[in-house]
Amino acid sequence: LCSGIASALVLRSLQLNVLVPEHVFAGRPAMARIALRNLRRWLPSFSVSVVAARRRAAARQWRWQATTFSFPSGRSADKQWFRLPDRQLRLVAIQPAAPEIFQGPAYFPYLPARSEQAADVKLCFDRRGRYQQESFGLATRFPFAFLVKTRRVPLAREIIVYPSVEPTDE
Repeated sequence: LCSGIASALVLRSLQLNVLVPEHVFAGRPAMARIALRNLRRWLPSFSVSVVAARRRAAARQWRWQATTFSFPSGRSADKQWFRLPDRQLRLVAIQPAAPEIFQGPAYFPYLPARSEQAADVKLCFDRRGRYQQESFGLATRFPFAFLVKTRRVPLAREIIVYPSVEPTDE
């Protein structure tokens, strides 16, 4: 109980900002800056990690889909007496979101009250395309490391990764 209360206090009143570069090329490293600000007047924060928030399981929705009603069913198409267009309600998986920008943690061991610290994180994308992150997580194991408490911070970021341009020998 004490560990849960203390870790909740450590994560309270923290403000996160993530600055990502505008132009990123596939296969080339780029630097992003993670800034964490403690807004409290007196209490410092200890052992805070900025992590990628866990993605939720693939969402599924009920959707109407076009099907064909045939009688008698189970026979081949040439032995059916009649066929009619129909609609059927099915549970369908929604398309997965774009890949995430940030994978590894950024660690802040001590963040004094009313102060801000920043960490540079190296990003590298294997292929071109759109990468987006809807939220980040602030995690701590303080004070006893019995559990990891994570607070989700809604902070949307998006990067368009361009194809790498290799110099040509002319």
